[in-house]
Amino acid sequence: MEGYSQRDEKNMLTILSSISWSGILYIIAAAFFIGALFNRHYRRVIALIGLIVLLFTMTLRMLLAAGGNNFSFYVEPDGNARWVDRLVDEGDLAILGSFAIRWTGFGREPAVEALPALMADAYQRMHRDQGEAPSPLIATLLGLQKADSFDIIQFGDLKKTQTVLVFLHGWPGGFTLPCWQVSQAAVKVNAVTVCPSMHWGADWRSPEGMRIIERTLSQLKDAGAKRIYLAGLSNGALGAAEFAAKNKAGLQGLIFISGISSATPLVAIPTLVLNGKEDHRSSATQAKKYAEDVGGKYIEFDAGHFAMLTRETEMQAAISYWLQAQED
Repeated sequence: MEGYSQRDEKNMLTILSSISWSGILYIIAAAFFIGALFNRHYRRVIALIGLIVLLFTMTLRMLLAAGGNNFSFYVEPDGNARWVDRLVDEGDLAILGSFAIRWTGFGREPAVEALPALMADAYQRMHRDQGEAPSPLIATLLGLQKADSFDIIQFGDLKKTQTVLVFLHGWPGGFTLPCWQVSQAAVKVNAVTVCPSMHWGADWRSPEGMRIIERTLSQLKDAGAKRIYLAGLSNGALGAAEFAAKNKAGLQGLIFISGISSATPLVAIPTLVLNGKEDHRSSATQAKKYAEDVGGKYIEFDAGHFAMLTRETEMQAAISYWLQAQED
């Protein structure tokens, strides 16, 4: 494990420079609360100011982070977004988390030290496109994603197309960013992108995970979807394969992103397999063999497990090209 380096200093500067307006206000509120602990004479006044800043920030986030450009966010089956989904800017937590990721099992991954900068850039682009967006992250961390009540992110209008790409997230739970990234590829073929959420472990192969996928697809079919593609990232890819092995009749194709293992079941439907050649989590050798075994398309990237960030444009082009080939 490497010690503190110049790269760490750059990453810290990236984090500080990319903090959202709401993140800054939350930090200011926290500073007032901490300050109140050390000032007996003006404790109540200082704490009151902190509370006002906190409530102002929460209220503004609630008002602004309701949706975005051609973007909707709701809880199945209620149809309304949870208030906790609008409280925090997802990018603040994700970029901070990416700084510490080298001390997890992903520490050997290529470009792991560059993740904060790559993630900050991706979130800035998403913000320019969507503005203040809600996120399933907090609800996921609070354990609110259940088979009978889970968040769904949707990019696109089901009234304008019958083609849908359902995307299953990986560990550590649902984020708006990867859903948006995939939607940028799907929109090229006039497809709606729908991203359900489950608990942070992303065990889509569990009975609960299977039920969430079933309910999502059922809801889409009731809304008029005729052509449904199922995609997954990492653990989400494993879940997509498991589901398709039992329900392939209702699917037009599969897209696996950095998520093939020796336990992945073979499914004889059109399949796109995307993998980094240096992925320590999803072997490129296994991914290539899987694609060959099912007669699918295999595309390899000069990347590790975080290919969606490090090779975003190439991966989006590969997805949209493959989808277009299936739709023609």
